[in-house]
Amino acid sequence: MQKPDWWNNLDQEEKQILILISMIPPPVSLDNLIDLTSISAVKVLRLIENLKKRKAISVYDSLGNGYYNFRHPKLSEFVLQQISDKRKQVEAKKLISFFDGHLEEGLKKCLMMTHFYQISALKPKDFGRILSSAEYCLSLDLKDDAAGYYRIVLDNLSVRRKSLDEKEVCVDATLGMITAHGHLIPLSQQKALLKRSLRFAEELKDKERLARLNLAYAQIWKTGGNYKKAAFLEDLLKKAALSTTDFLFWQGRVAEAVKRYEQVIGNLEEFSSDETTLQACAALGWCYGICGQTARGIGLIEAVRMKAEESSLSEVKIYADLMTSLTLLDARRVSEAEAYLNLGCQCNDGLCPLSLRRFKNMFQISESSA
Repeated sequence: MQKPDWWNNLDQEEKQILILISMIPPPVSLDNLIDLTSISAVKVLRLIENLKKRKAISVYDSLGNGYYNFRHPKLSEFVLQQISDKRKQVEAKKLISFFDGHLEEGLKKCLMMTHFYQISALKPKDFGRILSSAEYCLSLDLKDDAAGYYRIVLDNLSVRRKSLDEKEVCVDATLGMITAHGHLIPLSQQKALLKRSLRFAEELKDKERLARLNLAYAQIWKTGGNYKKAAFLEDLLKKAALSTTDFLFWQGRVAEAVKRYEQVIGNLEEFSSDETTLQACAALGWCYGICGQTARGIGLIEAVRMKAEESSLSEVKIYADLMTSLTLLDARRVSEAEAYLNLGCQCNDGLCPLSLRRFKNMFQISESSA
C-alpha cells in the first residue's frame, strides 16, 4: 500500500493511536485506547475525531460510537511497517500485560495473546494459549492461521534440553503443524519433526501421542511410496489403539472405547494374530453389544474367533466364546448364549465354575424375561 498523504502530517500522539489500533484485533474500544496511553480522555477523543476526518479510521458499524477500526484493512499492515521491530515488541509487551489483567481466561484471551506474539515476534511465555488458538483455528478449517500459530511454538521452544512440559508441547505442535500444513512441508522436514517428537513421546511414556505420531509417520511413508514401512507403523498404531480401547472399556467408558476404535480402523476388521490385540477386539465386540449394536458386536467377535482358530490360540478362542455369551445375554438372547457359554467354559480339567446359571444370576435374567 502506498503511503497516505496524511501520514507525514500526523503528530506522535496520533501515530500512537494508530499503532494501537493496528496491533489490537478490531474493534478497538475507546476505553482501551484511554487506558493504554498517557493521554487524557478528552484529548484521545479529539485525536480520534481528527483521524476520522482524515478517513484513517471509522466507527465500527455493528457496535457504534466508542469502537473503532481502520477504514481500509491494508492500513493496519502499513502502520506496522512504519515502526521498528523493537518498537513492535515494546508495544506488544504493554498490550500483553494489559489484556492479561483485563480479560477473563478463555478462548478470546488465548487468541488475543497469540495475535500479539505473532505480529511482534516476541518469545512466548505461555505456549498453552498458543496451542489452544491453533487448535481452535484448525477446528474451523483455518489451516493457514493454525499453521502460523503452531510455527510460533516450534520456532520458540528452547533449543537446548527441553523440560517434560516443553516436550509435550513440541509433540502437540508437531502433530498440529503436519495436520494443518503437511502438504506444504517437504517430507524430509516432516520426518525430522516426527522423529524428534517420537523420541519425546517415548520419554513421556505417552501411548496416545505415540499412536498419533506413528499414524502421521505412516502417512508420510505412504506418500513417499514406502508401503511396507507404512504398513508396519499402521499395525503398531492399531495395537496401541486397541489396547487403549480395552483400557477405556474396563473403566466403564464404553462409548469412548467404541469411538476410539472406529477413529483408527473403522470397519476394517483385520487384526494381528497376537493374543493381546485379539482379546481387545473381542472385548470391543461386547462394547458394541452394550451400545445396542448386537449384530456388529457378534460379527466382530466371530472374526476374532476365526483368527484365533487359524493361529491355534485356544485361550483367545475361549475368551471370544465368553464375550459372545455376554453380548447375547445383554441382548436377552439367553438360549443362544448357552451354547457359546458351554464352549467357552471348557478347560483342561473339565467345566469351569463359571456356569450359565451364574451368568443368569449375575445379569438377573431368565428365559421368560428374554
